[in-house]
Amino acid sequence: MALGAHRIPPGKAWQDPAVVFAPSVLRLMERVTEEPHPDYVGLLSGHGASRPGRVELSARGRIFVGERRYPKGSPSPEPETFMTTAELAQKFRANSEGILAHECVEAILEALQGLEKVGDIRGLMRLL
Repeated sequence: MALGAHRIPPGKAWQDPAVVFAPSVLRLMERVTEEPHPDYVGLLSGHGASRPGRVELSARGRIFVGERRYPKGSPSPEPETFMTTAELAQKFRANSEGILAHECVEAILEALQGLEKVGDIRGLMRLL
């Protein structure tokens, strides 16, 4: 919650000790409380992909609420949880940044988007 509140995009940075243990993140973590979703079991029983979550943020004398039943990228009956090819490509780019060269990342994405045309998978695996 504290990382999200710091507007750090979800990704590998959320695992970086320098980010996780930054003083401002730690201070905010002390102010965060958590408890199970009030209808977690019932919603989970209703659909196997359901992972209900609810966030209540108290700020400036108001309570802001956000709720989702399915996480982004999960197979669900809600189309807004599906990830587009562009979203998946962007996620791969973000998570491979600093690990793979930009040219390599783009070559991997191009190969994956035309996987049916790849004659020998070994070339793709070498890129990965």
